[in-house]
Amino acid sequence: MPRLRRILALAALLAYIAFTPAPVAGISSGVVISQVYGGGGNAGATYKNDFIELHNRGTADVTLTGWSVQYASSAGTSWAVTTLTGTLAPGQFYLVQEGAGAGGTVNLAPDATGGIAMSASAGKVALVSSTTALTGSCPLASVVDFVGFGTAANCSEGSPTATLSNTTAAIRGASGCTETDVNSADFATGAPTPHNTASPIFNCATPSTPPSITSAAADPTLAAQGGNVTFTVVVKRGTNPADSNITVTGDFSGIGATGTFASAGANASTGEQTFTATVAVGSSVTPGGKNIPVTATDGLGRQAATTITMAVRSSTLTFIHDIQGTSAFSPLDNVLLTTRGVVTGRRSNGFFIQDEESNYDADPNTSEGVFVFTSSAPPAAAAVGSAVFVIGRVDEFIPAADPFSPPTTEITVPFVAVDQVGGVMPSPVALTPADLNAAGPVDQLERLEGMRVSVVSLTVVAPTGGSVNESAATSTSNGVFYGVFEGEDAVVARRVGHSGVDGDEMRDDNRVVFEADERGEQRLAPLPGPGVDVGPATAKDLAQPRAPCRELASW
Repeated sequence: MPRLRRILALAALLAYIAFTPAPVAGISSGVVISQVYGGGGNAGATYKNDFIELHNRGTADVTLTGWSVQYASSAGTSWAVTTLTGTLAPGQFYLVQEGAGAGGTVNLAPDATGGIAMSASAGKVALVSSTTALTGSCPLASVVDFVGFGTAANCSEGSPTATLSNTTAAIRGASGCTETDVNSADFATGAPTPHNTASPIFNCATPSTPPSITSAAADPTLAAQGGNVTFTVVVKRGTNPADSNITVTGDFSGIGATGTFASAGANASTGEQTFTATVAVGSSVTPGGKNIPVTATDGLGRQAATTITMAVRSSTLTFIHDIQGTSAFSPLDNVLLTTRGVVTGRRSNGFFIQDEESNYDADPNTSEGVFVFTSSAPPAAAAVGSAVFVIGRVDEFIPAADPFSPPTTEITVPFVAVDQVGGVMPSPVALTPADLNAAGPVDQLERLEGMRVSVVSLTVVAPTGGSVNESAATSTSNGVFYGVFEGEDAVVARRVGHSGVDGDEMRDDNRVVFEADERGEQRLAPLPGPGVDVGPATAKDLAQPRAPCRELASW
């Protein structure tokens, strides 16, 4: 019985040896097989020859003289040998050319040449530290690296790669740096991309740097429906290795356009390349801000991406007087449109624009100014004196705290772009007692809403309003006072401000101070002096003439 147990144990051991895949060379820290291609010269192939590519993923030079690459069929036991020579530096590639076919159009530039006719789909390739041919279907002697390609291969590191074709190669990941000792994990299939010793070095010990987009812009940044816009993208090539085979793509669907980027030049000293694409904006694209995603890709598949911000405006501009209309409510309320004007004043939550005088209409009842509500601080483009295009939706704002207040016409959710042509600041409208009628309607100055106005002389008839904290012995002004034109009974409520209040700005003439209050209720502060320009105003600012003293407390 003991003899029988020993026989059974020996049989089990032999069976284990027979059916367990023998381990191949361990994970290499030096030269590895980085690419295998057997479809050269076949139908549909680009390259005329098969090839085997090597890569030094280590940190030291490796002498290849006396080494070889060897090939056997997927289940074969006979190995064909191609000898190697030279030294491979860290990160350097080495290209071994093998057998040719009748097809293909591109010649290789090999570092070593053999004549092995490799299978296009499956086989076995070994890197060997000698020139002696291997034996057996899964040999181990002197093997530095081993690749079984195609699922039919009966020997591999771990498991074989996917099956190849006339147009695909087995390519080691991370530009030849991936090494887990499992062929199926280390290699992917893709179009053959052979590298030789003259190719850019890819050092596995140094991180690879993808390309970067150094600038990307649209010209113009505000394009009209149906107009053209040119996108310019500047890309700096990546490193380790450097690769100038860069393409740029963009998604122009957001502006109803299609197009492709083309190279527009390169700067050898900076490693930057410029690409441009000119596209036609769709004629029915909704006006407003647009984001155009662009991607730069190099020959190694490394990418950089960014977004170009621009806007599309209506093919025609809407004049401010058409927005305001002749009544308190805009005839274009809730309409998305594009207008243009000169910035006349900024507030903490928006800014005023007014058309140039050359564009005024002949109707004295339509205002030429409007408030642009930005909710937060206005953009830098909305600088006082700048001509700007504004895209947004018209809204009639009435504060919830004052539901009987006259509405303020404003443009909401705006996109603002500077008009490079520039513009001329309109002159203020001079207010006189003839503009105010004590028996007139509350909105009698609606025609001046949002426009610059001036007062030659105003007499203050009451102190500013506010509140008193008796326990703290402090008082706070609300900035509102009452005044009358000299020699008249009409009283005009005005807001007094001072520089630095609520982050608002003083116009550059230093005569009017802007102070944030309720949304859309612009109130400006005339400082002492004749001919004071009190800036943009709303109907609520100026439209309510009152008998002095009798009505002071009610406003």
